[in-house]
Amino acid sequence: MLVQHGSEGKGHQFFLRGFDAIHGADLLVRVGGVPWNEWSNIHAQGYLDLGIVIPEVIQSIRVRKGPFALDDGAFAMAGSVDFDLGVPEDDRGTTVTYTAGTTNRHRGVVTWAAPDGGSFVAGEGVFDQGYGEEREIWRGTALGRAQWDLRSGGTLSLLAGGGGAGFELPGLVRDDDVQAGRIGFYDAYLDRSGGLSARALVDLTHEVRFGSHHLLTRLWTGYRFLDLEENYTGYLEDPEHGDARHQQQGGFSIGADVAHTVALTPTVALLSGVGIHGDVFDQFEDHVDPAGERVAQSRSLAVSQLLADARLGVRWSPVDELRLDVGVRADLANVRIVDHLADDAAGASTLFAASPRVSLAWFALPRLHVFASYGRGLRPPEARAASSFTPSHVGSAMRWPVTPGARPSRPVTQSRSASAHRSLGG
Repeated sequence: MLVQHGSEGKGHQFFLRGFDAIHGADLLVRVGGVPWNEWSNIHAQGYLDLGIVIPEVIQSIRVRKGPFALDDGAFAMAGSVDFDLGVPEDDRGTTVTYTAGTTNRHRGVVTWAAPDGGSFVAGEGVFDQGYGEEREIWRGTALGRAQWDLRSGGTLSLLAGGGGAGFELPGLVRDDDVQAGRIGFYDAYLDRSGGLSARALVDLTHEVRFGSHHLLTRLWTGYRFLDLEENYTGYLEDPEHGDARHQQQGGFSIGADVAHTVALTPTVALLSGVGIHGDVFDQFEDHVDPAGERVAQSRSLAVSQLLADARLGVRWSPVDELRLDVGVRADLANVRIVDHLADDAAGASTLFAASPRVSLAWFALPRLHVFASYGRGLRPPEARAASSFTPSHVGSAMRWPVTPGARPSRPVTQSRSASAHRSLGG
């Protein structure tokens, strides 16, 4: 379940099988095979912004509950979601769509797709004043993929996309402030409540099958920018200036992944892979007054961070109706920061986690299917855990606990999940 509090420019909040994954902390999302979670985003750990993902070029969505698959890495605590890109067969060729709504909403989409659906181009433009105060949104995005069949075998595809959005945020209204006569409507806490969001992505993927081998190689890079001003608690923590904050982050990412499957015998296959994902960015958070002027600085970091993984497993399928996967993945997280609020002090942390994965699928009868799985999910600590700066505290509300210079008490946050169920159907 996806919830959009605020307006369309901000990331969704995700819920899966009883987990409140917040803005993405417990849910791994891949778009066209590219990991989408922002590990140490200034607004929320694992932040997911689907703004440049145009719905018309989503061919399928695959949801997997639990951290049971070998390739589900960081943030797959509750599960994972894969958005497979492509244009459905009935919509291939050139399609132009325009919609309008009673909130002065206007949305235009243009798509073109090759007959086989492998190559496509899409563009989207949106403007909406919203159904209440402080809910206006504008967005422009473009997304395309070129795919070639190689003479040497296999396919090569180039995915590229980008977009930007500007949006307002209505925030919340505290009853205590209403009773005190502090506010008139949603925008009373902050003169400007909203933000700007931009993202760009380029991904190159090669996939080939030769003999008993299947090899997939991926290389991607991207740019990300987010700027937010918001107030969700009114005057709870600071009765004089209010609780508004200004958050900003900008930087670049690069990553690579190699996945290999080889059939050792007609019933046994070896699964292996390695991956690496790095980010370099600057971020800050300020406590601001209703006019947007800085009251205090909460965070100002220059960050470089790296996630690396290696995975190895075996798949046994003695008959078509039975499949058993057993494996383990090892994840390494390295964070390095320069803390501008602590006299440019440097901080660093390297963490490691091993995650076993087991899953069984048995299609016992045409109408009886049995599944059993076990796995560990993981979430690396965000970059500010390596900071030595302690923000000043005003008021009695609880702040996010950060101990100066402390390493996490566990290598990473982990979930241990087990699942067993049967399915009866036609």
